[in-house]
Amino acid sequence: MQTSLRKIGSSAGVVLPKPFLASIGAETGDAVDVTLEDGRIVIVAVGAAPRKHPREGWAEEARAMAEAGLTEEEREWLEAPLSTETDAKLEW
Repeated sequence: MQTSLRKIGSSAGVVLPKPFLASIGAETGDAVDVTLEDGRIVIVAVGAAPRKHPREGWAEEARAMAEAGLTEEEREWLEAPLSTETDAKLEW
């Protein structure tokens, strides 16, 4: 991603996309540590661990759900017809 520096008083700032902030566990207004490492600017949220990826753990949870099996109600929903005679008579 390419962006530009913006003048803020006698300093400069960069607008960070929300997903970038989320990946370090930060939100607008949170404290961050800013350091320079090997010619790179590094921003780390103060006191926050990086948030996990939104789909992290899904595979394990899906496996556990499959092992537990379906309830009778879940099975009824899955086996229900997607349309009925009444649906065919409806006018849109």
